[in-house]
Amino acid sequence: MFENEPAADSKLLELNNVIVGSHCAASSIGAVDKMSMIASENIINMLKKRGVI
Repeated sequence: MFENEPAADSKLLELNNVIVGSHCAASSIGAVDKMSMIASENIINMLKKRGVI
């Protein structure tokens, strides 16, 4: 990841064995639902004094 994407002057972009893509993992199908479930479970576990992930 780059602070300003894409980093046009990055030497990584010149390498043949590097693939550069946008940071969008959180936007994948199901990711938002999964993050919501994990957050909800963490809140419940914290209130019950259990471990969180």
